Amino acid sequence: MKKLITLILLSGTISLFSLTIVLNSARENKEDYSILHIFSDKKIFCKKKRVSADRLKYICEINENANIDLEPKKTKLVNISFIKKSKNLEVVIVPKYNVKVFKTSRPLFMTNEIDRYDYKKAKHWIFLLYKNKIFLKQSKNDIGINFPVLFTKDNTPSIGALDPNGLPISYKGGSKDIAAYLAIKDDYDKERFNYVISEASKAIDNFPNSIFLNDFILFKIRAMNNLLKSKSDDIKENDADYNQIIKLGKSWIKKFPSNQNIPEVLYYIANAFQNLGQDSDARYFYDILITEHPDSKYTKLGIISFADSLYAKDKEQKAVKLYKDVLYSAKDIDVASVAAERLAKLYIKKKDYKRAKEYYKKIIEANPKYYLKNPQKAYLLAVKLSKYDMNDLSAVLLEKLLKEIKRGSELKENVLKTLADVYVKLKNKKAASRYYKEYLKNFRYGQYSDEVKKSLDGLFFDDDERNSTKLLARYDKLMSEYKDEEIYQKAGVLKAKLLIRLKRYEQALTFLDGFKYNEKTKDSVLKLKKLAAKYIAEKNLNDFNCLRAVKIIESYHPQIDENQSKNLGKCYIDTNNYDKALIIA
Repeated sequence: MKKLITLILLSGTISLFSLTIVLNSARENKEDYSILHIFSDKKIFCKKKRVSADRLKYICEINENANIDLEPKKTKLVNISFIKKSKNLEVVIVPKYNVKVFKTSRPLFMTNEIDRYDYKKAKHWIFLLYKNKIFLKQSKNDIGINFPVLFTKDNTPSIGALDPNGLPISYKGGSKDIAAYLAIKDDYDKERFNYVISEASKAIDNFPNSIFLNDFILFKIRAMNNLLKSKSDDIKENDADYNQIIKLGKSWIKKFPSNQNIPEVLYYIANAFQNLGQDSDARYFYDILITEHPDSKYTKLGIISFADSLYAKDKEQKAVKLYKDVLYSAKDIDVASVAAERLAKLYIKKKDYKRAKEYYKKIIEANPKYYLKNPQKAYLLAVKLSKYDMNDLSAVLLEKLLKEIKRGSELKENVLKTLADVYVKLKNKKAASRYYKEYLKNFRYGQYSDEVKKSLDGLFFDDDERNSTKLLARYDKLMSEYKDEEIYQKAGVLKAKLLIRLKRYEQALTFLDGFKYNEKTKDSVLKLKKLAAKYIAEKNLNDFNCLRAVKIIESYHPQIDENQSKNLGKCYIDTNNYDKALIIA
């Protein structure tokens, strides 16, 4: 006797969590016993509580919210109930007699023995429920189940290669159609769609009775669809057109009416009619998809294609509704990502960048592989996101892309440089510097090496260098390397500020007198000159070095503090500037 309860709990819009509960009941020497399995793809927390002196219960918490009603289960040996809470589901197991508890986080076939109940979380919990001792070990020192099973070290059983329907391939000595199938599949995976169409056509003619015939035709339809969708210039005459897809698709459905790929072929046919402008025929096949295969990913893709046609006809509101319906109902994460991308692009066109960012963020955070499977596409999107001031998202995508790119890839150069530039926009100088340096390390003579070196030098101005001698030396180096450029101007102003901060006023003034400032830095340079001149003049006034003090004041016109008025008046008299002395008096 076997009772099976399977629960599929959906959390969020694109993450799937599964919980399975299996209760097996049997008899051994006229004694009933049951084995309860609770397992999941996430770890489950189970705790033991005492109900009375001789009764226990176990509570297993599932950290997901199940929006379904579950009926309690009662048997001779155990009662099972379910308690829904705001953030989780509790499975309550109340044994009526004896129980032994075991757990494991690995499949049973991968281990020779099961751990005892000594920790609180595991992916698989096993409750052995019984009334009297039956096949349990009698010794008090022995713990566990005494099943008469020997775990040997024999090799794992193998049945060899399987055909597309999951059945063993029975050909002896190999077969040419198998080789053709594998070659076509490899070309398709590598997106060599012209080759797929050509080789699939040959295979259909050469192997009309092959078990792979449905795959040959299907790969040809898929390749034609992808080639037409890409609008590639590589489409050769008679290679692919939508009429061929319709003809092949209808023929395929007649030949293989029970094949599991029926929804996919229906989708290609409907999409082909739609692209030919035959809306009534397209709607007919979309209706079949929605009616007969409501949960198929290709039904959802069909709804997206239909929404595309509505959007092209200026029916934006209806299209948006359909995109959102797919986004929040699709169980396939890639299909949900397609819908989210459609919405993001729609809001980009409307210049509603805030809402567009929300949808791009959903994809990049929940399903980055959607973009990363095509590195060039991911890179171009990152550039686009930065263009529309979504630099934080751009940086996240570029970071993920950098980890995926193989060493030696030509794209890596662009990714490193762009990532550093994006961090500059985010004012994250530390990260920007790290990636500029990594670029120069990997691409010393790259196409952007001069630009990167200049950008890296520009970041220096925010460096945390505390050694003034080193700072002055680096300012001088930058000024010598970047004459008549922005870095020269910025380095010069910072050098003057540092000299004044170090109270090296004479050196600062001499430097500023020889500094070739431009209109952008003119005001800053003149202010610094007055500031240096002020300190020099006041020092000379305090030392009654009147000639130097008066000369500095007349040359640079600094604002002298009022407490220096008496000394300034005396110096004016000593240097025969009686009119100015009279004004002060």
